[in-house]
Amino acid sequence: MLDARRGSLKEAHQMSAPQLEYRSHFHMINRPAFLQIEPVRKDDGGTYRCRVDYHRGRSINTVIKLQVVEPPSEVVILDEKNQRLSGVIGPYNEGLSLTLTCQSVGGKPRPTVSWWKDNSLLDKDYIFLPDKIVENVLNIPKLWRYDLLTNLTCQSSNNNVTVPVSSSVSIDLN
Repeated sequence: MLDARRGSLKEAHQMSAPQLEYRSHFHMINRPAFLQIEPVRKDDGGTYRCRVDYHRGRSINTVIKLQVVEPPSEVVILDEKNQRLSGVIGPYNEGLSLTLTCQSVGGKPRPTVSWWKDNSLLDKDYIFLPDKIVENVLNIPKLWRYDLLTNLTCQSSNNNVTVPVSSSVSIDLN
């Protein structure tokens, strides 16, 4: 809160709510003036109101809703036995099928989870599970010789500001 009722704007007194103390500052020199919160925490999300009272004239109220985005915390690749996979996986026999499950943990809003081969999208279908887990299952019906050392990446993203969280594996073949 900025209170300039008893003097000029230069002499105004700024006050913050206890949860924002030492992390927020109202910048009134800039046009338009703005509230800065740094660092932002997940519990800072909510509705903020700015009220300007004039000596002569109506008060102006502006309401803004702040939505804090939490990126996903982890991406895990699992095999058919629910064992974690990383690096080079296999060797698998040529001609057999391969099923890989990608699970993304956390994130608000819930992320999208997709499978990629190099820069090509393979699968973008995912489901929501309990405990803030989002899952995408990749089914490769038949492994071919050209799949040797293929790099498969699972990406999880819920915004366009941060880099997607990802995990990759490479396929080894017999």
